[in-house]
Amino acid sequence: MSSIPIEALGITQEEFVDRVVDTAATRLLSSIHIDEDGDEISKSSKLATRIKEEVMTRIDQRVAELGERHLRPIVESKLDQLVLQRTTKWGEKVGSPQSFVEYVVAQAENYMIEPVNSEGQSKKADSYSWKPYGPRISFMMDRHLNTHIQSAIERIVKSGNEYLVEGITQSVKTAMEKILISVKATSR
Repeated sequence: MSSIPIEALGITQEEFVDRVVDTAATRLLSSIHIDEDGDEISKSSKLATRIKEEVMTRIDQRVAELGERHLRPIVESKLDQLVLQRTTKWGEKVGSPQSFVEYVVAQAENYMIEPVNSEGQSKKADSYSWKPYGPRISFMMDRHLNTHIQSAIERIVKSGNEYLVEGITQSVKTAMEKILISVKATSR
């Protein structure tokens, strides 16, 4: 058997290796399907999908690590130094300047005491048929308590039902036993 040098085929050994690697990678990373029209459709293989997911996970982890190490200190420093000032629509200052922490605390307080309707919506969200229920914190507490009270009542009712079923079952058994005894006595 004689061998033909690759160069005799019109390509260099480097080009041949590139084509073999390219073909192998294509076969490993994609699969070819025929659609209803008979056209070939190339889709990513399961291996390609797993590789992509793993790469994206590692990139996300690395970005999070870098952000935590390099960006977090800068952001925290800027937030500590940040002073906010309310202005009118013309840019005139209104009220006193606030640090970022003071601003967040004030916003949280305003959020908790803002009047809401029975669905927890502020007048801004539902101005047409809005009727005040009370402050949002009261609404949230009532909703939370109602949920816990309702689940406690459901547990009590379920337990009571089980107790009643057991009592009725015992009563029926006792009555059946008495009937059976009386039937046996009568048949003798």
